[in-house]
Amino acid sequence: EFKNPGASVDDRDYSTRVVTEQIEWLQKNLNHISKTTPIVVGLHSPIYKIKLNNGRYESTPAIAGSDATALLNCFKGFENVHLLSGHTHINMNMHIDGYAENMMEHNVNAVCGTWWWTRQYTDINVSKDGSPAGYKVFDMDGKNISWYYKGVGVNKNKQFKTYDMNKVIEYWQTNPTAKKAFASGKLPGREDDYASVSSNMVYINVWSYDPDWTITVKEGESELSAEPVWVRDPLHTISYDIPRAAAGSTPTSSFISTYAPHMFAVKTSSPTSTLQITITDGFGNNYSETMTRPKALTPTYD
Repeated sequence: EFKNPGASVDDRDYSTRVVTEQIEWLQKNLNHISKTTPIVVGLHSPIYKIKLNNGRYESTPAIAGSDATALLNCFKGFENVHLLSGHTHINMNMHIDGYAENMMEHNVNAVCGTWWWTRQYTDINVSKDGSPAGYKVFDMDGKNISWYYKGVGVNKNKQFKTYDMNKVIEYWQTNPTAKKAFASGKLPGREDDYASVSSNMVYINVWSYDPDWTITVKEGESELSAEPVWVRDPLHTISYDIPRAAAGSTPTSSFISTYAPHMFAVKTSSPTSTLQITITDGFGNNYSETMTRPKALTPTYD
């Protein structure tokens, strides 16, 4: 809802909400639909966002609470509802309780990633949360709905990226472009992004993660736990923030690396051990990687 009281073409001040006319229209349409019919709702801005709370990813309203409640109340009694939103240029998947029997919001990344900017500095199109630029594919079979995320130029079986944080920290401290960017003053405090990360940590960015997914990490015969963390993605930082600052330009505030709402940390026993990582989505599909370490930080999705 644009505020723009002066009708200026340069005034982009707006609030994100669902207005009464939309709610009334939706309610009237839903009165003619069986509660067993799967519903897909398209929005531009997301209803929910994710934060890390006491070691767990939790969703909170991203629009006015009363608007969110009015919208979601329209779907009470329905069996299967999916909200498809964009706007953020990142991936977030949120289960919503208390309304339809099964309700989920898919806040889907954009095919332009960071508005195509990372292509100017690297050979890949990276989004602010480290996801490859892309889209979500939905398969409909009667009342059954399944989905997967597809990165542009990335195989559909590639659903996550791993980071050897020993090498990420080394990059921050020794890479000439990174040092130039941090010295420029255009990324204040960013040289300390991973200053508190302990040695031998591995981060796993699972782009389309939702709570139905499982993450299994083995170091030899030992199974290691993967804990959610609230950090910026290194790949996006070296593909946009650092090279842009090093080139003498101030990174656009809405384009810089965001805290990824699907990053997990694993503590390993050695800097050189090999990890076997298997991630299983909510439909039982497995995605795996044998992570050989040390693993350099490079602008690729390998």
